[in-house]
Amino acid sequence: MTQTAQCHQYTVYLLHWASDGLEAHHYVGITTKDRLPERMREHASGRGANLTARLASEGQPFALAKVWYTSNPDFENKVHRLGACLKFFCPVCQGNTPISTHRPTKKAAGLLPPLSSLKMLLALEVTAGRETHHQKKGSDAEATAPPSLRVP
Repeated sequence: MTQTAQCHQYTVYLLHWASDGLEAHHYVGITTKDRLPERMREHASGRGANLTARLASEGQPFALAKVWYTSNPDFENKVHRLGACLKFFCPVCQGNTPISTHRPTKKAAGLLPPLSSLKMLLALEVTAGRETHHQKKGSDAEATAPPSLRVP
């Protein structure tokens, strides 16, 4: 192992999946050195980030598209800021083979309700005047919430 390889403490990774076969979507994550395989298993089992847990519960497969090794934990934020431009950095979007592909485990299926039902539930909570995760009692969160989330 070279001296430069030893100073890389973090692994930033890019996940790629296609929703309904139409549009490509991406997730950027960070983990500590040598923990990437375990992190992929967590995402596939529904114990990863909220977004990948949703994918796993819906049975959506995903691909590990790109990996960066860095000693700067802020590098993940820099990659996040690329936003829609991530597709230009994604090897899978450019027609190349992913590093690995992952299918959700059977345990992950059904862990979370479909995203459409969660959106409906959030709309019902807002119209019913219930507190949502966007609004906290005793704070000015309601005044700063987008108009679509303000309670009438």
